[in-house]
Amino acid sequence: MKNIEAKYLERLRSAQVDAKKEAEDDLSIVNCPFCGEKGTAVKRGENRIDCYFCDETDYEVECCRCGLMDMISEMVYFDETENGDSLYLCQHCNDMFESDD
Repeated sequence: MKNIEAKYLERLRSAQVDAKKEAEDDLSIVNCPFCGEKGTAVKRGENRIDCYFCDETDYEVECCRCGLMDMISEMVYFDETENGDSLYLCQHCNDMFESDD
């Protein structure tokens, strides 16, 4: 168990170092909205966050019901279009959709 924990902490520290190196170019270091690890993600502008720990990317998507633009980590997956594009609902629209059931 200690070996697993040591590997996890080593990977975490490595991700934090990579994020810090990347952020030297006027970018900010943030906590990952997906894995929750502190200091492992880099915010690029207002609409993209890349995590060096879990390799997830958070970006803006449009709610397929109301058109609100929000980060994908705050949206709920809804369905796919015929072309295979993912559709998302904002939290408000998802709550309304679920209350109709």
